[in-house]
Amino acid sequence: MALVVAALAALLLLLLGGVGGADSHSYEVEYAVAAIYETATGRRVVDVARWVLGVGEENYTAFQRLAAMSASTLYVATERGRVYMAMCVSDGGCSPLPRDFPYVGEFSPFLRLPPGGAEAGSCEHLGLRGVVYRYKGAAVSLPDRRLMYTDLDVCVWRGVVLWMQIQRPYEVLWINATYLRPYDKSRYWQILNTVKRYSQ
Repeated sequence: MALVVAALAALLLLLLGGVGGADSHSYEVEYAVAAIYETATGRRVVDVARWVLGVGEENYTAFQRLAAMSASTLYVATERGRVYMAMCVSDGGCSPLPRDFPYVGEFSPFLRLPPGGAEAGSCEHLGLRGVVYRYKGAAVSLPDRRLMYTDLDVCVWRGVVLWMQIQRPYEVLWINATYLRPYDKSRYWQILNTVKRYSQ
């Protein structure tokens, strides 16, 4: 009976988007990206993006930029050392991003932390206990922009970023994991086929 209960609990964890089966070398994580503004009239939270990131033998990204009028999604996938990218807009049209496109070389479709973080305590998120690292005046790259000379706190579990708080002069940017799951091969092939279809 105890084995049946344990198996059901593990299955429920997987269905609810927990961390069952995910490890720090092969996983898929979704981040909610939000900007927080403090104004004279109060606090305003703006949803900026949804970001699905797959890390494994090959990597993939689907970064959906949210906007009031339209949304766009940057798709990126690697294949044998090559990086393919395409931008798709809400009406269904997609186009490639050539390597010489302005700013392409300035952002990173995959999450990379700058060097030099100082350990600043512990954190817990999605049922995982991690370590908080603090950075001062660091540059960090996101799929849609490069932020220079920012202060940030990052919660890391075995090399996986669970959340990141980026302090900027006029806003706080929150990047918060909503789930951590095993690597999704079918999503990788779907994204790879999409970006290769529109590559030059």
